[in-house]
Amino acid sequence: MRGHRGVWAIGLAAAAVACSTGDSIPMADPGGGCGGVVGCDDADPCTVDTCVNGQCRHAAKPCDDGNDCTADACRDGACVHEATPGCCRKDADCDDKDPCTTDTCTSDGCRHVRPDASCCVNQDDCDDKDDCTIDECVDNRCRNTWMKSSLCCKTDGDCADGLPCTDDKCVDGKCSHKSTVCCTIDDECDDGNPCRIWRCEKQTCAYDLVPGCCRVDEDCDDKNACTLDACDDGDCEHAKTTACCTKDADCLPADPCIAATCVVTGGAEKGDCVEKLRDTPECCSATLLDVAFDAGGLGGFTVEDLYPATPGPVWVVDSARSASPPSSLYFGDPATHEYDGGANPVGAQAVSPEIDLARTMAPRLTFNLWKETELTASQDVVSIGLVAGGAPTLVWSSAVQGIATTGGAFLPIAVDLAPFQAKGKVRLAIRFDTLNAFANGYEGAYVDDVKVEGTCGE
Repeated sequence: MRGHRGVWAIGLAAAAVACSTGDSIPMADPGGGCGGVVGCDDADPCTVDTCVNGQCRHAAKPCDDGNDCTADACRDGACVHEATPGCCRKDADCDDKDPCTTDTCTSDGCRHVRPDASCCVNQDDCDDKDDCTIDECVDNRCRNTWMKSSLCCKTDGDCADGLPCTDDKCVDGKCSHKSTVCCTIDDECDDGNPCRIWRCEKQTCAYDLVPGCCRVDEDCDDKNACTLDACDDGDCEHAKTTACCTKDADCLPADPCIAATCVVTGGAEKGDCVEKLRDTPECCSATLLDVAFDAGGLGGFTVEDLYPATPGPVWVVDSARSASPPSSLYFGDPATHEYDGGANPVGAQAVSPEIDLARTMAPRLTFNLWKETELTASQDVVSIGLVAGGAPTLVWSSAVQGIATTGGAFLPIAVDLAPFQAKGKVRLAIRFDTLNAFANGYEGAYVDDVKVEGTCGE
C-alpha cells in the first residue's frame, strides 16, 4: 500500500503543475499505456511519434519526393534527395555539362554521344600527333594548322637549305638533307688521314700526298719498278729489289740527288739498280748535325716532358760536367744534381732539328755519355731514337748495351745510321726515362758533342 501512495502522490503533483500553467498533459495509463505524444518521444528527429489507443508509435518521417531518380532519406530531421547515377526521366536529367555530347534519357539510363569528332573542350582534345601542326581548340572546334619549318614539309621545295652539297628531299612530311660528293671549303674534304692534304676545287674534293707520310702501302708508291714500297709505322720505305731492270730508265729514282744505273751481269735477263749520291754541294753534306751544347743553348733541340701530368726534372744545359767544356746536356735538377721525382717516375726527350740522312753516305751518330743511375741497367734508361712522322725508331739504348753507369767518366758512343738511311728526313730524339719512382736519388746523365756525319764523293 505504501508504494501505491507514492505513485498517487506523483500524479497529484503533475496535476498541480498543469493547473498552474494551464497546459493539458495526458496522463499515463496506470496499466502501462501512453496518455499522449509527450510520453512517446523517442528523441529521434527522423520519426513521427504518436500515441494510439494507449500505445506509442514511431513512424519514419515521410521524405518521398515522388521522383524515381532520387534516393530519399531523413538526416538530422531534414529530408535529403540524392540523385541516382544514370537514372533519368527526361533528357535534361542527363546533362553532363560537356558541349561536345548529345545527352538523352533512355530506358537503360543516360546516354552521352559525341557526334562530331572535331568538337573540343580544350587543346588536348585536338592533338593530332603531328609535330608539324599547331593544335588549337577555338569555339569548341579543333584547328590543326600546318607550319613550315626546317623539319616539316609538303614538297621538296619546302626543304631547300641553300647549301650546294646537300640533296634536299621531303620524305613522309619531314625534311632530309643527305650530303653529296661536293664541297665548298677545304675543311669539308678532310678525312682524318694525316698523309693527305685536302683541297676543294670546283665543289669537288682532291688531295695531295704528304711526302714520306703513309697509313697504307699504297700511299708510298714511288712509281719505281725496282723498289718494294711499304708503309712502316707512318713512314714510307722503298726497299731495293733485285733482278728488276733492263735499262737505266727502270732505275730512275725520285730523288734528283741520286744517280742510278742498271747493271746486268753474267748474261742475266734482268739486272740490279745501283745507286749513289751525287757528289755536289746541294746533294751531299759530310756533317748533318754538330751540337756541343755550349754558350748555354740547346743548339736547336726542343725538350718534351714524358710525364707532363706530374712535372719533374727534364733535359737542360748545365756546366757541372762536360766532355768538351764549358757545358753539356744534362737530365736532372741543376739545383740539386739529382733526378728524384718523389712518388712519380720522371723522364724527358730532347728532339733535334731535322736532318736528312739521304744527304750523305754512310751516316754515323757519335756522342759522349756520362751516366750515374741505379745499378740495374734496365731502369733509368738513356736511349736514342729517330723520329720521322710516327713513333721514334730505337737506334741505341743503355739498357740494351747494359750500361747502368759510365764509372765517373764520359764514354764515347758511335751508332751506324746507314740501316736507317731510307727514312730520309728525321729528327734525333735523346731520351731519359726512369720507368718507375724507385731509387732515383742519383746524379743522372750528361750527353755532349752530338754529331751525325757521313762521307761524300767516290
